[in-house]
Amino acid sequence: MNHRGDLVATNADVRFSFRESAEPLYCRLVDFLLQSPSPTQENLKQAGQVFEAL
Repeated sequence: MNHRGDLVATNADVRFSFRESAEPLYCRLVDFLLQSPSPTQENLKQAGQVFEAL
């Protein structure tokens, strides 16, 4: 039995599932932070951090 191969496959599935479900939330948060007609420097910084965290 190849347990390492099973773990790698499972890990990839979990990563894909997380990204598939979390990416829209991260994008909506970035959009929210940038919605203001003139976003503050802090909002720009936070939007960059959220994007990097994804």
